[in-house]
Amino acid sequence: MSSKPRQKKADSANASELVPERQSAKDESSTIDGSALMAAIKTLEAGIHQKFDAHAAEFRKEILSLREEMHNSMVAVTSDVKAHEERLSSLESATSEWTTSLQLKFKDKNVHVFPDFPPEIAKKRAAYYDVKRLLRPRSDVKYGLRGLTGFRITYNNSEHIFDSPAEAMAFVKHRIIPD
Repeated sequence: MSSKPRQKKADSANASELVPERQSAKDESSTIDGSALMAAIKTLEAGIHQKFDAHAAEFRKEILSLREEMHNSMVAVTSDVKAHEERLSSLESATSEWTTSLQLKFKDKNVHVFPDFPPEIAKKRAAYYDVKRLLRPRSDVKYGLRGLTGFRITYNNSEHIFDSPAEAMAFVKHRIIPD
């Protein structure tokens, strides 16, 4: 009986000797594989960096060419706008000079030429027609258009300024012509 445990010890001793050999073989192969793996990673990393740098250079070139195209088109548009503004200002000054220098006479009376108002302003000024129609027969009331779209009424030495025809009409109906 005593021999059997010894065999187990011997078998276990043999097994313990074999295991370190296997581990050392694994360590050697893992270091070989690890260094090869590191070299492969470095090679891939260098290739990736080269491709990235090449693409970045291409992108920079594209961006610079797009910036240059945008700048050139903006310069062209700006010069067109300036030329258009100069033409408009010269036409406006010529029209203004023509209307002021032109002296028309009809039956020995001067005829004056005034520029038309834009349609929006003409409509706002025409909106006061009903107010003026009510005030026309009244000699104690002074009234008139103020600026482009305002209306002024002077009644009892007091001046009232209105920005809308509705306000002016309400004032006339309540204060000047109460019914």
